Amino acid sequence: MAMSVHVLIVEENPQARAFMTRVIRESLTDELVISEAANLESARAALGRQAGSAQTTFDIVLIDLDLPDGDGLKLLSELAGQSAR
Repeated sequence: MAMSVHVLIVEENPQARAFMTRVIRESLTDELVISEAANLESARAALGRQAGSAQTTFDIVLIDLDLPDGDGLKLLSELAGQSAR
């Protein structure tokens, strides 16, 4: 049974997010589940890092480091403590 590759793209610019989604789809032959977030708040929600949310594990995370609601490096440091699946 083939496993899906779960991808999270965190980018405020909708055109850049669409481009990255297209590049990922064209680059990988695996079944893909792609989630998108425009800011840190929605990225944390997608990751299940908000109260009452189930935690989600992604295989690939692309993060814009300069987001409108904060520094993407903070999200990277949060992810650094997460175990790989």
